[in-house]
Amino acid sequence: MKVVWTTLLLLLVSGCNGGKEGNTSVGGIHFTHEELAHDFVDSVNRYLGHEFDLELVKVETEKHSYIVVFNNFTEEYEAYWLYEYNPGESIDEYLNKNRSRFYYDLERNGDSYWKWKFDHLTREWVKIRFAKAQETTKDLTLINALHEKLTIDNLSKKLQLQLSMSAERSHKWAEAMYFVNQTDSITPEQVDNISNELLGFKVTDLNKAFQNSDTQTIHDKIKRAGELNDGMSPEQVNSILSSLF
Repeated sequence: MKVVWTTLLLLLVSGCNGGKEGNTSVGGIHFTHEELAHDFVDSVNRYLGHEFDLELVKVETEKHSYIVVFNNFTEEYEAYWLYEYNPGESIDEYLNKNRSRFYYDLERNGDSYWKWKFDHLTREWVKIRFAKAQETTKDLTLINALHEKLTIDNLSKKLQLQLSMSAERSHKWAEAMYFVNQTDSITPEQVDNISNELLGFKVTDLNKAFQNSDTQTIHDKIKRAGELNDGMSPEQVNSILSSLF
């Protein structure tokens, strides 16, 4: 059985016993199971040094105190046991101490996730099942919010690397890109509002300048956009303009 604590967790999760399961942090604060799941995912990501290695999927499975995750590095579904996990403790020690309780390379069929395991007592193979529970409105809202945050943060980091943008400007551009990509029909007014905030001019005004072959106005607007965005070159402004609009 391979042990990999790498990239992206999609979170399903935990106990069907009812009640208020959860643990207490090192600082003495009580965490619900859902809060434990989020903290665990964040802690593993920080430990690995990759903010987006593990992505949370959901918060209910049939297996008590387990979460099911998707590892984007190995492209596998995995299950982690959080019954003894206490936020604030060494994530390295927890992973190593409980590795025998984790399940890797889960099989999937529809909404079901499982792993075959050999039972040394019965001398038989048994199916450990992590069935995906029905998603509630709260779960879906949480998943969507996490997906949005991860996508925007990931885009922001790419812009910082590719265009040497500051964290603040790259985040604004990433939010705009996410909005445009998620919107089925974007109006000219929305495009103008976005471009005015990010570039200092309206796209419709730039289009008019192009139509009138007004090179001076085009030059001035592109220069202004570069100044607003950490001194980007005209080529960089044109590149990011085309990628968004």
